[in-house]
Amino acid sequence: KMTTIYKDGPQQICFTKGAPDFLIEHCSHYLDKSGKAVKINADYLDLLNRTISDFASESLRTILLTYKELNPKEEILESADEYENNLTIIGMVGIKDPLRD
Repeated sequence: KMTTIYKDGPQQICFTKGAPDFLIEHCSHYLDKSGKAVKINADYLDLLNRTISDFASESLRTILLTYKELNPKEEILESADEYENNLTIIGMVGIKDPLRD
């Protein structure tokens, strides 16, 4: 996984990408088709897991994309782990990652 923090004026957003196996447990919401943050439920987790399986059957590497809006008044936290909670899922991508010789 990898986390970066983007700052534009007073606004700060934490972006995290990584394998769904490691990130899903740190996510609390997802963006629906209209762009609204919705609490993750069993139906969404089922859809996510089916998609992961579909991507795997096509030999695609799956990456989950997430974000979290930060409170600009908070101090910088000590470690990335402190940022990587209550994340909102933006989406998931499957990428080809062919084996090398």
